[in-house]
Amino acid sequence: MHVILTHEQADFDAIGALLAARILNEQAYAVLPRRVNRNVRAFLNLYGAELPFIEARDLPSESIESITLVDTQSLITLKGQTKKTKVHVVDHHQLRDDLPGDWTIVNDRLGACTTVLAEDIRDHNGPLSVLQATTLLLGIYEDTGSLTYVTTTPRDARLVAYLLEQGASLRIAGEFLNPPLSDEQREIYNRLLQAAETINHPWAEYRYFCQRSAQSERGNLQHRAQAARPVGPGRAVFAGRHGRGGTAGGAFHYRPGQCS
Repeated sequence: MHVILTHEQADFDAIGALLAARILNEQAYAVLPRRVNRNVRAFLNLYGAELPFIEARDLPSESIESITLVDTQSLITLKGQTKKTKVHVVDHHQLRDDLPGDWTIVNDRLGACTTVLAEDIRDHNGPLSVLQATTLLLGIYEDTGSLTYVTTTPRDARLVAYLLEQGASLRIAGEFLNPPLSDEQREIYNRLLQAAETINHPWAEYRYFCQRSAQSERGNLQHRAQAARPVGPGRAVFAGRHGRGGTAGGAFHYRPGQCS
């Protein structure tokens, strides 16, 4: 049995890469992680039944001969996995130096892992369905900021053109890459906006917040970062937990041409 896995708290690049690997090997089982991002969950709730994904609990009771890891270099343990299970990694992140020597690795430093696999689809497979093309497009757009991040490469852009030719929907991509804030996120945003302080420098503006969270508050750090995104004109937004159970983060806006 051949299994395809990706990382927990999966974003669209992880899901796009998972789908691309499954298209390239229709005999494999593409296993969804237990946790996915909120916008990915909303997408899967609408379209997941039409995609070839399964839950880990639905895998056949067979030994796992090989595993393909996409968009990650971390391997989880599954029932049926043995010391003889072969592992193949397809990733676009910095390669770890502690990977087992018997793993095979494809590591292309592209804007998205989906691009690495979708190039093989373009070159060797037949036409894609609209949903397949859209899911792959979401993967590339998520990790390249719709081709605006500095890590974007010409190969990512060429794949986007190919997927649009295959019928990928920009309307659907826009809907799920820019989801409206939930009520909780809106509440967090309003609270952070009131608590934020701004520090001005000749070359940058830094707006930060540090606030204790109520015990009843739900939502992960990514949601909080998403909620904080509109706080200011920051080119970079970050969030994290501080030692007393609260949320800390900020927005950084660099003023080009004004740094001596």
